[in-house]
Amino acid sequence: MCYKMIFLLLLYNLQLSYAFLTEGSLQLSNDLSQIILNSTSHQLPDWMEILDLQKSLEDGNLKDVASKCLEDIKAYREAIDYKNPLLLKPWALKMFDATGKIPSPGIFQGSMTMLPGNIGSCKEVDSGTFLGRYFLGVLYEPSSEYEKFMKMDFPQRYLAFTVDPNSNAAIYAFIAALTSSTQLGVCLPNSCEESDVTEVLTSQLLGTINKIYYVYDHQDINSTVTWTNGDYAALAVCMILLACILIGTLLDISLRHGAGEFIPSSVAVIFQGFSIYTVLRKIVHVGENTDGLACINGIRFWSMVWVIVGHTYLSILEMNPFISNPLKFADLYADKSMRLIFNATESVDSFFVIGGCLLSYLTLKEVTKQKGGSIKFWIMYYVHRYIRLTGAYAGIVMLSATLIKFLPRGAHNFWYTEGCAEDWYTNLLYYNNYQKDRCLGQSWYLAVEMQCFIITPVLILLMYWKPVVGNIFTGLLVIASTIIRWWGMEPVWDDNTYDSQNKVYVKPWYRFCSYGVGLILGQILFSQKGKQLKDGITIKILMLAGWIMSLTTIFLIIYGNDPDINNHGKSDYLAYWTLFRTCWAIALGWIIYASAKGYGGPVGAFLEWSAHAPLAKVTYSAYLIHFFVIAFYNTQINYNIQLSQTLIVFWSITNVIVSMAVGLATVLMFEAPVMHLEKLLFGYLGVSKLPSVNKYKIE
Repeated sequence: MCYKMIFLLLLYNLQLSYAFLTEGSLQLSNDLSQIILNSTSHQLPDWMEILDLQKSLEDGNLKDVASKCLEDIKAYREAIDYKNPLLLKPWALKMFDATGKIPSPGIFQGSMTMLPGNIGSCKEVDSGTFLGRYFLGVLYEPSSEYEKFMKMDFPQRYLAFTVDPNSNAAIYAFIAALTSSTQLGVCLPNSCEESDVTEVLTSQLLGTINKIYYVYDHQDINSTVTWTNGDYAALAVCMILLACILIGTLLDISLRHGAGEFIPSSVAVIFQGFSIYTVLRKIVHVGENTDGLACINGIRFWSMVWVIVGHTYLSILEMNPFISNPLKFADLYADKSMRLIFNATESVDSFFVIGGCLLSYLTLKEVTKQKGGSIKFWIMYYVHRYIRLTGAYAGIVMLSATLIKFLPRGAHNFWYTEGCAEDWYTNLLYYNNYQKDRCLGQSWYLAVEMQCFIITPVLILLMYWKPVVGNIFTGLLVIASTIIRWWGMEPVWDDNTYDSQNKVYVKPWYRFCSYGVGLILGQILFSQKGKQLKDGITIKILMLAGWIMSLTTIFLIIYGNDPDINNHGKSDYLAYWTLFRTCWAIALGWIIYASAKGYGGPVGAFLEWSAHAPLAKVTYSAYLIHFFVIAFYNTQINYNIQLSQTLIVFWSITNVIVSMAVGLATVLMFEAPVMHLEKLLFGYLGVSKLPSVNKYKIE
């Protein structure tokens, strides 16, 4: 029987290929047709029964379905009826072949959760009266774990896997939700809409296997994206910026080759700052490490790498491609070595420390020069900060609300523009962390940092007038921010539905602990600028002890946290979640301080490597854009893949490289032009000097 089956399937492949090549009618035996259409007899239920809508029509269950859709489904059903082999049509078998089927290889590894079918084959179907349309939906039981899980929005789901003390339970709950549902690609006539297919298949499946089929996306060969006024406006902004960049680059090249006398300075000052050549020179330029803070470049870059790698792993859960062994992810998560990946939220605290340190250090330098700073200085303190952060940010929000939907995609669709189109103002006013943030989920960090930044003039002026008092006051705020985390996290112990992400994780009073440590560190480094530590055995012992304590703290924070809440007592659990961010900030602050004072050792030497400086200048834009890169890669996968650690590692490396490259493009397109426009604006208003024109020296 086995040999007969193999022979018949081989014969089928030859006959089917010949039929498609010749566009002729397909003549198949009854036995062979049955093998093709119901190859395993385990379709759950038989696809022929699903498409037989007569009873549902008689019962009036499909009154909301378009009549043309029902008519075309009936024609499709008749064209693949194996009881009438002479009526079998190649296009109908192709449509059937493009639909996901059960079982698929690897059922015991969870392959039944992903049945994508074949979108490319479906979009090629042409019956003469209708085309094939690919519908992607999810098959699940009413009131199942999947239905509960899908009621969570993206930030909740993402943060549940990263910061929730019950993250171990969250992972396995998601795996349970996955295995109780099936992503199923279905090929049906293009006269049907998403609501039609949802209605037809759900009405059929509820009565047989008690399953709901909910369609959330569809495509066919003629699928297009509708242009809106917002899209045209975004395109116009991009075209204007590109024109300025092109003009600036051509002008800059002309100046470099001796055309300075022919180009008026009034024109050059406007356009040269847009030049790709000028911007790239600034990015690759590495100045002297006069302040001893070069190690921050390395910390910033590798923290960005950590963020991208962590999000790559977590995208398998949220922006999940089709995976034939989803249960593998549970094994990966349980691996103790993977704490480095799944405890990646400390990377955000690294950015808070760096931001606070540089802000207090550089501002104290200016305040000291101006003996406290003028009203104009403090007004520009806020204005410049807002423009500096918002230039690239606004550009990415604009693209997220409009043109991103025109990017190519596969069976999945991760290009949702509604969030940014409706909530963009909450992002650009930096209070999106108080909303259900639907636009650029990673941007909560920008809101928190801006809110921390707003109160810094008081702290920095205290540090300037009374350094000890300023540091003590800032330290008290750090302690307060640390302590209140205990009460913020306590409800999670008794209530695993408590929304600690939106109530704790993204609120500034819980995150100031890391930012405040950075502010104090910056003041200490400024007060000791140009001063060398006494070179003696005592200092060396203290430095060595500091390094040991710092590295031990970092190791324990990453690897000492068991994600299973049941392995801890309540006090242990709350102590960890109260202290670990502040401890991380202090440990990282020590590394920065020791490196700045010449005691960085091999770690400091590596972090101070000059190659990190250009990379660090791109990290902000890379942070804004990296989710697009991850989503784009994931949506291109239209078939089941076999998940493995090696695959994800290569996946992560690709995402890091591409994110940095696209981040560089974002700098050239939005960040640098907006900063140049700021200089022009304040120059012409007389607030500051106009940017200088570089006419180059001709050798």
